[in-house]
Amino acid sequence: MIKLSFSRKCEFYYILIFTLISSNILTAQENFRIFPYIQNPAPYAITILWFSEENSSGLLSYWKQGKEIKIDFNSNPLSANALTYSTWEDTTYFEGQAPSAPFRHRIRIENLEPATTYEYTVTQGTESFSSSFRTAPDGNASARIIVYADSETEPW
Repeated sequence: MIKLSFSRKCEFYYILIFTLISSNILTAQENFRIFPYIQNPAPYAITILWFSEENSSGLLSYWKQGKEIKIDFNSNPLSANALTYSTWEDTTYFEGQAPSAPFRHRIRIENLEPATTYEYTVTQGTESFSSSFRTAPDGNASARIIVYADSETEPW
């Protein structure tokens, strides 16, 4: 076991993990199949993804915490056909009524500042989801990491 020292510069890992875990615990709303979550954190960029029920663009707004200037992005949904349930899953778990493939939304935000907290809101249809993230520190910094695996052994 590798023991890494704690550093305030690594708080974003805790925020990342909390966001990933809590967003998957919540039950998705009408327009979201899976609530927004973050991936690929870097000092100057981060990716926000979510899945929707319908093929309609979503709106991502983000801003530096404590500031009022917001930047907006519209998503370009893509059908996530790889997430379609198999015939066996459809008949075993859904009695032939499995949901259709969701639509994946992916936005890479760039030109951010290192070790900075940002807030964001994703609007999909009439539903909104808000959260925050912290960019990675610039340079070498100690970090604690947690590995979280979800084997998706059940479809719900």
